[in-house]
Amino acid sequence: LEIISSLSECEGDLSAQNVSHIQSMIPVLEENCEHKEEGVRNMVSECFGRLSLIDAQLILPRLTSMCNDQSSTLKRWTIANSLKYMSVGNLDTKTLKDHIEPFLKLTEDKDLRVRRTALLAINSLSHHHPSVILSYAPQIIRILYYEMSVKPELKRKVDLGPFKHTIDDGLPLRKAAFACISTFLDSMPQVVDVSEFLPHLVKGLEDVNDVQMSCHFILQQLCRWSPTMLLSNTSIILNPLALTINKQIKQKRTGTVDRTNDVIRSALRSLFALAAIPEAARDRSIQDFCAKVQSKPDIAEIIQSEHLLDKVRS
Repeated sequence: LEIISSLSECEGDLSAQNVSHIQSMIPVLEENCEHKEEGVRNMVSECFGRLSLIDAQLILPRLTSMCNDQSSTLKRWTIANSLKYMSVGNLDTKTLKDHIEPFLKLTEDKDLRVRRTALLAINSLSHHHPSVILSYAPQIIRILYYEMSVKPELKRKVDLGPFKHTIDDGLPLRKAAFACISTFLDSMPQVVDVSEFLPHLVKGLEDVNDVQMSCHFILQQLCRWSPTMLLSNTSIILNPLALTINKQIKQKRTGTVDRTNDVIRSALRSLFALAAIPEAARDRSIQDFCAKVQSKPDIAEIIQSEHLLDKVRS
């Protein structure tokens, strides 16, 4: 593991000259792709990612062959994770384009952890090098829409003694999927059909707090990118926002309480971003709802602290 650790600690100025023994390193890395410790596998991912920046033509074929190894979930996780590390560097985009398909297939892997890791890697790649996946955007978006839905079969109950707790194994995937769409809207908004995405966004606005807050941010992005589409669908957008904003604001500060208040604050930002669209001044439903929430002292206090009215007036 010393080789892995020392290589992972190297800075980004690695060159072919000071990694002349790259061929001897590959077997060591491949051997530890399935290490039981996630920290070790993460270092292996980082090493493969860095080596791909140095010699993509040598490393990428080795990685793509391991993408197809159905006998090892841990190996596929490690290789999916390596894409995240190579995406943040000055990579050979042409060579990666030639080898990207096996990485994309990991977004449909049978293992939830592999799928989530692949989505996070695609998210990073779309931020730093969107041209690599631009032609695959329709295929990726179809996968994202699938992962955005709540799947009852991925929920399980855990017995904690006096009570039972429900764990939603699909939640990390939903969060990763919405994060990807958010990045797409920043880096290549032309690939997102807003009318097709809107039903998924509305469901996300009704999801658990973490997903709601991601969707609130996306809604604010769409206020800039596609305001007309939003204003033509205000009824389905305002309903889930109202359910969140009308939650009881808690005064006692605990982790759960703070999270509840945070999601209310997040929903208010989205509401007033919608109200700041110039044409929204003529939308009675938006204006009436804004006036209603401002009449509540606790909500008015949040609006004032966030300077939300200033954004509408400007």
